[in-house]
Amino acid sequence: MTEIKFRTSALIHLLGNEAVITYHLLKSNLGAGVLLYLSAACIRLLPSPNLSVFTVFAKIFCISVSHQYCWDIVNQLTSVDEDRINKPKRPIPAGRLTVIGAKWRWFISWTISPAICYTLLGGEALVIFLLSETLIYICYVWPRLDHWASRNTFPALWTFLSFRLLNSIIGETYPQLSAQPKVDVILSLWVLGTIHIQEFHDVHGDRKIKRKTLPVLCSSASSVKMLRSITAGLIAASGFIVVLWGWIQCLGPLDMMSVGLVLTGMFHLLGALAVGVRCVFATSVGMDERTYKVYYILTAYWLVYFLSLVNKSNTMSGVAGNK
Repeated sequence: MTEIKFRTSALIHLLGNEAVITYHLLKSNLGAGVLLYLSAACIRLLPSPNLSVFTVFAKIFCISVSHQYCWDIVNQLTSVDEDRINKPKRPIPAGRLTVIGAKWRWFISWTISPAICYTLLGGEALVIFLLSETLIYICYVWPRLDHWASRNTFPALWTFLSFRLLNSIIGETYPQLSAQPKVDVILSLWVLGTIHIQEFHDVHGDRKIKRKTLPVLCSSASSVKMLRSITAGLIAASGFIVVLWGWIQCLGPLDMMSVGLVLTGMFHLLGALAVGVRCVFATSVGMDERTYKVYYILTAYWLVYFLSLVNKSNTMSGVAGNK
């Protein structure tokens, strides 16, 4: 009996320690990963079709955590030197996780996660998951593309694959709620043109390890100022174009859907303007970091909500037209 208690206690301690390591691995990208997908699912599944929605949310949580883990473990394993400067609280530079331990977790997660995905969702979702792993390998392992364009392209493609994976989870149970690919393409293009805003607060560490990000390549103060102005303009202009397109497509008689489209569109535009102003007039690394991690991410959330409502409006119109 004592041995059973000892083994149980050791197992609980092991699992608890692994949960803490996992949390710290995912922490820096939780807002743009698991939490974003769960909140996007909330919009797509409202009003709730039936009680099976809880099963769908459980699948979304499981797959999104696995998906993000497969990225973050490789990302942090291949950028230890950079993280010691820019993100010293991450598990490896903080001493919570050894490099050997991270390599084992990479192997285990990349083996088990696709198997879980196939078991829960089938072949289509497995293909998307394997494409995601291929994308990670190309950008972070080999040939490990070190170019500013690839640093914008990876998040855009990752966003598209992530939301296609989310759609496969929802569509398996509720085919009528499937999102059109063009909605995810639009979101991915917005990310492609604006995501380099995350590079401004990491420029010190990137220079030390000679990483070729846009702010590093813009060596003079005037070049950086121009880059900031162009980035601000892209965020504001692309947000306005997307929202205007959605309103023209979907706004009709005043109802809850129209109100939702107006509100989410307006909040996205306000967020885009706030990000643009902060980007141009940033006075410190801390301000740049908050601009990306708070203002930009929240602006992305409102765009996801807006595009989800656009898709829902188009779906409802299509159903009504077929009757």
